[in-house]
Amino acid sequence: MRFADHPTAETSIDIAAPPDTVFALVADISLPARFSRELVGAEWLDGATG
Repeated sequence: MRFADHPTAETSIDIAAPPDTVFALVADISLPARFSRELVGAEWLDGATG
């Protein structure tokens, strides 16, 4: 497989929560750093807030 072939992967999950609750977690870039030994931090660029 080559990058030029545009390889993709896809998955889905059903979450029993309102969309705004899920989005708040997905948009929180500090959340993964709390649960990962590899990622030590992240920050929004250009004044973005999520």
